[in-house]
Amino acid sequence: QTITFMDLLNYLDYGKALPEKPVIITSDDGYQSIYTYAFPILKKYGYKMTVFLATGYIGNSNDTRRTNDFDSSIANIPTRSMLIWSEVKAMSGYGCEFLSHTWAHINLGSVSLEYAKQELSQSKSDIEIQLGKPCLFIAWPHDNFNSEVVASLSALGFRGAVRWAGGIEDVRSLNIYSINRIPIYAEISPLAYGELIGLQ
Repeated sequence: QTITFMDLLNYLDYGKALPEKPVIITSDDGYQSIYTYAFPILKKYGYKMTVFLATGYIGNSNDTRRTNDFDSSIANIPTRSMLIWSEVKAMSGYGCEFLSHTWAHINLGSVSLEYAKQELSQSKSDIEIQLGKPCLFIAWPHDNFNSEVVASLSALGFRGAVRWAGGIEDVRSLNIYSINRIPIYAEISPLAYGELIGLQ
């Protein structure tokens, strides 16, 4: 059963029960395709998911819709349209969760601590103002960070951080500032993923 990071926090903080096999479905950046293609599937099956937004790329309307030019220097990355806030709000109203992926999708471990803190604070503020819900987790863009940035998270109001990969997590031994994930690739069959996470 799908859960959110807020469900995970309620388990860690208050002992609120989780399903027997909890899964958090995540996506980074905030592409329009999440709304166009994934959202109808989520609603069909009653699933929730978490999207980590680079909020500086989330427009206010179709006229201000942006593309993923933060990836323009990377070979073989297609140009893709980003979400706009009305789409984010529709998904949030359904029960999907939106959390921080910084403001400008930068490498937080490669800039000054003050600049990194501005990126984190701005993205958190954008989400909380737009959605009226807490933003308590960050997924590191490019899996790039350093110990100083991690140490600053609590003071900025974050409760945890999410890695790009690393594998399946056990909630009983979780490092909340280094939560691992399983990357999904089109070349790997759904059956293989189902076996990996114990659905078979």
